[in-house]
Amino acid sequence: MTTPVTEGPNGADTPSGAPPLCGRSDTASLALSVIGHLLPIIEQADGYGYDGYDVRHGGLYEYLCHHTNNALGLLGWRLLYFVELVHPTLYRRLRGIKPHWDPMGNGYRVGAHLALYLCDGDTAHLDKARAVLDRLRSCLVGAALRRGFGLGFPTLMGARRLVWTPDMPISHTSVRVGRKFLLWEAVTGDRTYAPVVDEVAEFLSEGLGWGETEGFAWVGYAPIDPAPVVNIWGDVASYLAAYDAARHTDEHRDRMLGLVNSVLGHQAPDGWWPYDARWCGTKPAVDNYHTAMVLAALAHLCKHMPEGYRDRIRASLNLGLRYYLDTFFDEDTGRFRCFPGKNLPIDPSGIGDALYAFHHLDEPAVGLPPELLARMNRVADRSVEWGIGNLRTGEGRFYARIVPFRRVVLDGVRRWDGEMCDALALYYAARTLPPEKREPLWM
Repeated sequence: MTTPVTEGPNGADTPSGAPPLCGRSDTASLALSVIGHLLPIIEQADGYGYDGYDVRHGGLYEYLCHHTNNALGLLGWRLLYFVELVHPTLYRRLRGIKPHWDPMGNGYRVGAHLALYLCDGDTAHLDKARAVLDRLRSCLVGAALRRGFGLGFPTLMGARRLVWTPDMPISHTSVRVGRKFLLWEAVTGDRTYAPVVDEVAEFLSEGLGWGETEGFAWVGYAPIDPAPVVNIWGDVASYLAAYDAARHTDEHRDRMLGLVNSVLGHQAPDGWWPYDARWCGTKPAVDNYHTAMVLAALAHLCKHMPEGYRDRIRASLNLGLRYYLDTFFDEDTGRFRCFPGKNLPIDPSGIGDALYAFHHLDEPAVGLPPELLARMNRVADRSVEWGIGNLRTGEGRFYARIVPFRRVVLDGVRRWDGEMCDALALYYAARTLPPEKREPLWM
């Protein structure tokens, strides 16, 4: 489905018929009104939705994906992409792909409710977060006692182009969902879900491939896929650091430090990080999402590091954040880019991942220069305003993505609506709570 557009704020295209936001003009209230509009929509659908990756499987798709090195295969693959782009929901229905309840997308609902609880003290948020956590607990997959969380749908992914099945735990998903269980502990003091937190730590430390290449420690993306992806190293290290801090242990210290060294060692002189490890032989790929993920992971890790490491991480973050702001944001309008030098394509994860990174970079323990933090927070304010004004459909949900001549509408949770609820809730907390009240959110 596509939507007609009209000229909107800051000279950008905006969906016609978008609902009014709220009566107040400040950006924090703007964010809160969007959350208040989106969460009931997600809850009405019982957390079910589509995903941009849920079409990446099936005999024809897999055949074409493995034959893009010839002209006919590449043409067929691009034709499938075009059909999915123009009629995403119809395409899925024709292929029999149904909405799914994915763990990561629904984990974002937990994060939003817990952040809002810290802001307004309404225990209804705790009840809703607990209900989702109970359901998430039943979604653990993998080997006994070292289970994690999968995507919730099959998809062709990774360096080996293998199908990741719903019953396969994935590192990135396990980190994002596992942290919501840790967040529950930090906010409430309740350790009901401690076995889940423990299993995710066990999966990340023992259920994935670990190794060392060219002096760099690495961990794989999935049990069947040892793809060395830089942001995954930061993700896994950050979860293990949070786990060790919560359990008052240094069980994972050596592995955590090894991964931190690898992330720091892959930063380019002007501040960016590649997606793949340098020994993969692929052309370095840089984008908004994965740069933000690395920044968030390193910022979170900073307080858990020995002092010598903290200095190195601060220097890395100082350089990386400046590159990130310079490359992916128009600081006058708030418009963001997902890829260097390209205004399109974009999707809401470009701002969702940014707000998550800004949240962790804003923690006092990170200790970034005040002028850089002030610049970052100005960008956050303007990007929230721009994103809310320009990335929502007529029903007030977020577009799946915007490409030249197309605004793609697809009801989903993981990559847009759910992630934006969580990210905007963190933003709202940052603008309404003093640092000491935000402490649990930085766990």
